[in-house]
Amino acid sequence: MTTTSPTQVVHPWRASFRTSLQVFLAVAGIAVLALPLVSEFVAQFWPTSPVIGFIATAAAFIAALALLVTRIMALTKVNDLLTQFGLGATPKPAGADAAQAASLPAKHVAE
Repeated sequence: MTTTSPTQVVHPWRASFRTSLQVFLAVAGIAVLALPLVSEFVAQFWPTSPVIGFIATAAAFIAALALLVTRIMALTKVNDLLTQFGLGATPKPAGADAAQAASLPAKHVAE
């Protein structure tokens, strides 16, 4: 069996932008749902407050931070370190879970 590099390592910027887009869409979805409530609250207590702009800026910042973290995690050395802890991007070989379960004592398999 040949081992290939995970796509996150081969195309790190693509993986980073995909993750950033996913995070941005999730945050934007929450913001769209919460925006009417937040704007009503802000209008009632702080009519001239720029809170809505801050929320939009925070969404963009969170997406950019996700891009940065994803890009760092896609570095080969970081991925190798994460693989040592079972968090690498490289998929396990077929049957690896079954072999690992077979090597565990019976009490751990039942849990």
